[in-house]
Amino acid sequence: MKKMILVLFTLYFIALGQVVQAAESPSADVLRAAEDGLTTFLKSPGVRNLDKLGFSNTQEVDAAVIGQGFRISILAPAKVLASVGDEHLSTLSTPSDTWQFLVLSGGIPKALLTVTLLDGSWTAVSFGAHGLAMELASVLEQWPASNFTHTLIRSYQAKSDFIELSDRGTILGVVPLISAREMMAKPLLAVRALQVGKPGDVLPSLREQVRMNLQNRS
Repeated sequence: MKKMILVLFTLYFIALGQVVQAAESPSADVLRAAEDGLTTFLKSPGVRNLDKLGFSNTQEVDAAVIGQGFRISILAPAKVLASVGDEHLSTLSTPSDTWQFLVLSGGIPKALLTVTLLDGSWTAVSFGAHGLAMELASVLEQWPASNFTHTLIRSYQAKSDFIELSDRGTILGVVPLISAREMMAKPLLAVRALQVGKPGDVLPSLREQVRMNLQNRS
């Protein structure tokens, strides 16, 4: 009887979106690679074209620090195409060996620094993406990391990014970032807005884009 009650409670919480999900923090090696990358891409002598990197002057460069990190989870095309209902995007994706870190100067988001695992070593590989950095910072402002868990989920086939929001293990929904909102062909006002939605709000468009991409490649 007790086992049956436990099973029923488990199924109940799953139906509500209750999952075991802890906020993942980057390891010391990942953070070290990010700090090294900040020096390599931004603070080394001879770095030019600071304006193209999102910085106006050397004072902003000197004040630059590594901020919140997001481990990218990659949506599996086969799982997306096989989805039929309101599956959470995290169940259709796999965590990758790539992190993206906000780079802040005076508390203002300037860029994203990308760190990935190359030949067994964590290495900073790119610096930029000012627009995405601004949007991720807006997500953190609206849903602070002190209260929420943020999972950055990416579909390479649909060229779309999403943030899945969780609160103490409960998945609240998905926030389509601007690339995803444009993919969904939302009106201009909707494209500019950050909103939490259900997976079922994005999966139909996502499936279609993934299907078209795979067909065009075949």
